[in-house]
Amino acid sequence: MAFGWSAGDILTAINFILDVASALDDVSGSGHSYRATTSFLEDLSEHALAPLLTCPALDAYPEYKASINKQVLAIKNPVTTFMAKVKGLEKDLGVPHKGRARFFKGWKGKLKWHFFTAKEAEALKGDIEPHIRIIDQLMARLPV
Repeated sequence: MAFGWSAGDILTAINFILDVASALDDVSGSGHSYRATTSFLEDLSEHALAPLLTCPALDAYPEYKASINKQVLAIKNPVTTFMAKVKGLEKDLGVPHKGRARFFKGWKGKLKWHFFTAKEAEALKGDIEPHIRIIDQLMARLPV
């Protein structure tokens, strides 16, 4: 029986260390990913979807308005839930740090985002994409 490390074990350990190091980098790692994701979702919710719910131009087309409102709510509810869940990570990931703090400040939040929450963000993206496409198609079909 041989005890020791194989080349594959060493390569796996090195890849894991590199993955953790890249996650801890505030400029291009978890912090950047968190800020990009939350910024996109806030903009989507506040500037793209919210006006559709109150758009007076849609009142002239009630069937389109009902369909668009249904799709908007199908997007807003999961986005709101996700944003409430990740709000606690704001202190660790919200502001980019400089110097050594770039890697070590907020390391728990960075690793939580990288290994768990980022996967949920990708799943959320996949869930809302079809609804966005449907809204786009409905808006394109509206008579001008």
